[in-house]
Amino acid sequence: MVVRRDVHFQGACSMNDVHDPGLESTEWWHALESFVVLGISIAGTLYSVENIENLIGSIISLLKNRDIDKRIDLPTDALKRILKDKESLSLCPLCKSRLDSNVANLPKRERNSTWQPQWRTTKRAEGEDKSIQIIHLKPLIESTVIHTAKNVRYGHRWCNVSMTDHSIDETLDFMEHVVRVHGRCKK
Repeated sequence: MVVRRDVHFQGACSMNDVHDPGLESTEWWHALESFVVLGISIAGTLYSVENIENLIGSIISLLKNRDIDKRIDLPTDALKRILKDKESLSLCPLCKSRLDSNVANLPKRERNSTWQPQWRTTKRAEGEDKSIQIIHLKPLIESTVIHTAKNVRYGHRWCNVSMTDHSIDETLDFMEHVVRVHGRCKK
């Protein structure tokens, strides 16, 4: 079996993005563990899988008993730590609201509908504040493998956009500054 070592994730991109897939290049085992984290997030949040422990156990067993590249010890310690805190996988990493809820309890904004011919597919829901996108906890750095299970989560579009190319800590520091200069600190 041939295993490609140049797996590329395709993040949430639009026609207006200047996107370099090389920034999201990663080793196959990082890609696999990232998909595990993202899959468990979706299973537990959107599909309400009752016994997430059984799912996690099955996935760990599959990782341990795989037939490819036994030089890599899977699951990694990083993935084991992430899966111990499975409740956090159902939360947006920035606003800490559930992925299936509105962003930080912001009021739902009404968007005008745009007519589309029946033959044209629409991605209108992707523009909603609460639509789910891949978030990087730390920004991607060229020539550095950082697209890993430790750094990839699902989060709300609004939160992802607000982070731009900054870490969660940098974003929170910025938000704290904005709240302070506007005199909106609540005690």
